[in-house]
Amino acid sequence: MLSVSLIPAGLTVLFALLFLSTLPHPGHCLLPEARREKIRPLGVICVTLLYAVTAFWRLGDTKAPQTFAKMEGRAAELILTEEAIPAKLILYPGVGLGTYSIEVSDDMERWTAVDSFEQDHVSVLKWQFIDLVIAEPHKALRLVCMSGQPWLGEVELLDAAGNIIPCQCNLPELIDEGGAPAESTFLNSSYFDEIYHARTAWEHLHGIWPYEISHPPLGKEILSLGILLFGMTPFGWRFSGTLVGVLMLPAMAMFLRRLFGGHRIPLLGTILLAAGFMHYAQTRIATIDSYAVLFILLMFSAMLSWLQERRLRDLALCGLFFGLGAATKWICLYAGLGLGILWLASWIFELREKGNVRDFVKNILFCLLFFVAIPALIYYFSYIPYGTAEGCRPFSAAYTKLVLDNQSFMFSYHAHIQAEHPYSSRWYQWILDIRPILYYLQYYSDGTRV
Repeated sequence: MLSVSLIPAGLTVLFALLFLSTLPHPGHCLLPEARREKIRPLGVICVTLLYAVTAFWRLGDTKAPQTFAKMEGRAAELILTEEAIPAKLILYPGVGLGTYSIEVSDDMERWTAVDSFEQDHVSVLKWQFIDLVIAEPHKALRLVCMSGQPWLGEVELLDAAGNIIPCQCNLPELIDEGGAPAESTFLNSSYFDEIYHARTAWEHLHGIWPYEISHPPLGKEILSLGILLFGMTPFGWRFSGTLVGVLMLPAMAMFLRRLFGGHRIPLLGTILLAAGFMHYAQTRIATIDSYAVLFILLMFSAMLSWLQERRLRDLALCGLFFGLGAATKWICLYAGLGLGILWLASWIFELREKGNVRDFVKNILFCLLFFVAIPALIYYFSYIPYGTAEGCRPFSAAYTKLVLDNQSFMFSYHAHIQAEHPYSSRWYQWILDIRPILYYLQYYSDGTRV
């Protein structure tokens, strides 16, 4: 059986052959030049639209619990309105970590523990199904928060036949939305690093100190725009990244056009990006990588435009995209080093040829503004949600301290990380897709995993 990992390589060969086959023969032209100029941009537009339809199709459910109860030190009491034996407890955990004791009672005074549940970071924004072993009917069931500061979105009880057991609850926000699915899937629950980034975006929107602080905040803030538009749903928290994945296609076409000229290479390069499974999978997950890659693409495209035409507006745009990227993920800082090398090499050649020192000094001052001062301000103000959670304003000593402290934490975290997992792979295995990254793993009741 042909491995799926060979498909991208096969597509690469196919489009390379297509490129060779489209090279014009001497003296041969199928369309008038004027008409070809009108048709050429249409190719990128069509590829982009087709990719957009594919990317947004089955991106995630548009409905999910929106109201959450903070459970720290509290108990959710479910009073059964009809006699039944609960066989399954369904939970939709919000943000936060903690543990619950699951207890039953006949008189609402004496409670007996029958099970427990740990709301760890893996269960955040993911439907949970707990099988209960209860031999006889009880008047009430409750979840007692024993530790931590967890938030809970929805609770539902089922009997042995899978029917919903009607209940009343002292915390009405836990039974106000219903609609629990039959199982947890990528369509209705978080997966991969969404358990960090999607929840952090929600925390930013609600003035809560974020759980994920190992990267700068801007990526999660962009992610939260989709949540504002479509709610705290899988579609909502994946929307921004998917849209950015779509925007990468015309950005790539623009970059290739500036780099190589013509229309064939930009179009085929755009098709290759659209057909790449890594691009498709990664941009449909609520993580910050998509935004960083787009900003890197845009900053290098702007730098290339400046190298070719020496327009200051292109250099200013390059610095702006660099600042946005740096406030999203530190890989953009390393990309900025490449920008500096290109800029310096360009001026070295120009100084050798023209010796225009005055323009060089002016350009240095211009770059100090757009590559240092403005990016620093973007980076600094991106921490406003942190300041809101701590009750401090920008330019206050407390705000500046939390910004500086986070830089220290991020460097220490990434410099000394020792995390291991059984699906890890070496960097050189990625090139040939020998051991691809594991994005999603589905567990089934019979023990199988897909």
